[in-house]
Amino acid sequence: MGKLAGVIQWPDRHDPHVDRVAEQAIYQFAKQWEPEIHLHIGDNLDLSGISRWSVSNIRERYEEPIIESIRSLGRHFNRLHAINPKSKIVWIWGNHDERLDQFVDQNPSWRGICDDVRGMLRLYGACPIIDKIQIVKLLDFEDDYSIGKMHYAHGFSSCKHVAAKHAEEYDESITVGHAHTIQMYTTTKRGKPRSGYVIGHLLSRDARKYLKGRPTRWATGFAFMEYDKDTGEYTQHLLPIVNGKFRFAGKEYDGNKTGGKNAAT
Repeated sequence: MGKLAGVIQWPDRHDPHVDRVAEQAIYQFAKQWEPEIHLHIGDNLDLSGISRWSVSNIRERYEEPIIESIRSLGRHFNRLHAINPKSKIVWIWGNHDERLDQFVDQNPSWRGICDDVRGMLRLYGACPIIDKIQIVKLLDFEDDYSIGKMHYAHGFSSCKHVAAKHAEEYDESITVGHAHTIQMYTTTKRGKPRSGYVIGHLLSRDARKYLKGRPTRWATGFAFMEYDKDTGEYTQHLLPIVNGKFRFAGKEYDGNKTGGKNAAT
């Protein structure tokens, strides 16, 4: 067995609408387990104010300024670096993050401003480590990001059996977000097993008002992967967070004890 390393995988955070209690619990976990990589698999930003859904909603456009998302994300990156200064931070863009590029496509006079996410985080997010963060923009469905034998993408579906959908479409084991649920599914191709993982979300309950109380399959959570750096073999841990708390390896991590707000289950 080679050297083992850990990867904390952050699903859809939707800054600034983050479940701060759940986030605090993951910070506690990160401090103890010191991962090699903090991997964000998309929708770090919410950016609903510049989405196509808010074109006719003037109130939402004014209540959701881009700068609030940028400032909140900058604080998150700074916190991760303070907790785990040796950890690599990777950010795979999701469909919400891509709204910056889409906005510039529709408003070309903003070119060089809104599409310069590093510059925005450096200036408005007060994030001096932004140049050390790897930003990954997957160009198409055939593209993904890999660590060992695990592959990552933001995700392209929110169907009922979303883990199975991704496992069957990709040739390798794949972890995604996007669907805001927690699932695992394993299949085989020519005798080679591969799995699909969906690892939840970190969106606050207050930010779900547009659902108008409708039931969903959404689940707050994240994932922690341990992998062998020589062979790439991995163990993926899906970790649901309920009322700001979760357990791993016999220890409880409780974000309520650190003053977080807006808990979601």
